[in-house]
Amino acid sequence: MYGVKREYYLFFWLAAGVAFATVAVNRLFAAGIVSYEALYRSVAEGWSIGGQRNIRIFLVRWVQTGAILWVCRSGLRSLGISALLFTAGFSAGTALVLFTWSRGWFGLVCFLLSGFPQEGCYLIAWGLMIIRYGLGMDVRPGRFWSAVLTFLLAGLFLELKINPLIVKFL
Repeated sequence: MYGVKREYYLFFWLAAGVAFATVAVNRLFAAGIVSYEALYRSVAEGWSIGGQRNIRIFLVRWVQTGAILWVCRSGLRSLGISALLFTAGFSAGTALVLFTWSRGWFGLVCFLLSGFPQEGCYLIAWGLMIIRYGLGMDVRPGRFWSAVLTFLLAGLFLELKINPLIVKFL
């Protein structure tokens, strides 16, 4: 990373994950290896199962946060952060391709609205952890965890209460 800003390096791995997923998943759908209709149905049903939906979302988000914290504080943080960003990009690229195949051009709108507004809160919270622990930058020690927890809880509230109202109109 000599001469390359760290932000560009991090963005590279995120963009590489999106690009790889876009090519790979499009190829799987175009070849008929994976049925995008069945995958879309299973994803939609998996997140909408009754009262367990809220518990599942809560657990997934806290496990993701714990994994990010563990990777950022481990000895392999450089490789781990790159892998996390590539995986996050791959996930976003897969969702984008799935929505686009299922809904056409309107899938782009569905993709953006399905992650709005909670993903912004999660990205800020996880970004703060990467900045502090992964990149070794200084932050205010007394306010770091309160900011991270505030953004995580705001993201959970938005995902559980507000986002379903937005997605209902799709």
